[in-house]
Amino acid sequence: MRKLRFINDQFYHVYNRGVERRNIFMQERDYIRFLCALYLFNDANSHDYDLSIINLRGLASYGKERKSLVDIIHWALMPNHFHLILRQKAEGGISAFMQKIGTGFSMYFNKKYERTGRLFEGSFKAKFIDRDEYLSHLSVYIPLNPLGLRWKQWKEYGVPTKELDTAKNYLRTYRWSSFNDYFGKSIIPNLVAKKTFFEVTGSNKQYKRLMDEYLTRGIPIEYTENLPYEA
Repeated sequence: MRKLRFINDQFYHVYNRGVERRNIFMQERDYIRFLCALYLFNDANSHDYDLSIINLRGLASYGKERKSLVDIIHWALMPNHFHLILRQKAEGGISAFMQKIGTGFSMYFNKKYERTGRLFEGSFKAKFIDRDEYLSHLSVYIPLNPLGLRWKQWKEYGVPTKELDTAKNYLRTYRWSSFNDYFGKSIIPNLVAKKTFFEVTGSNKQYKRLMDEYLTRGIPIEYTENLPYEA
């Protein structure tokens, strides 16, 4: 049984990766399928959505009268893992939401790629975000996570100064993280609860300043231990 108890109005870092570190996103459609699930399954009401016919462009026409289980604050989808920051809104909300996400995506993936068995390394992992400073840290670390696919040592040293503009453009074009929810055009409008995030952490200007610090200097030493699922 899970030892961590999820409490309403509290923030949690939720993550998981493919069994044996295998890729769980093989094609663009796999990322889109997971994103559609993040949007549609965040609902306490029961719906029988056929996600095989739902795409990002038509997503806004579904689930308009939803009762959210969680606030999604940040997200990042990497080839073999994912990160989420969630704030629980309904009792049992995170567990219910993640069960729907994990079961639904595993069934989709196994059917598409003609495989059987577990897709993920067991149940999702979760850590309680016990202070505002840690929330701010994770809210930078998670959308910057894709940098590791191209700049392997960005966490230790930051991105080289001459490549900063290239790095920011890379993050804007990566698509599969919440970077553009805060600094560009959202791939799914209203997926992320930005207002909730800024009520706790401060202004967008402060957040941008912290993002730039991480880009240029890397991750502060106090946060470098036990980083889960690096790119």
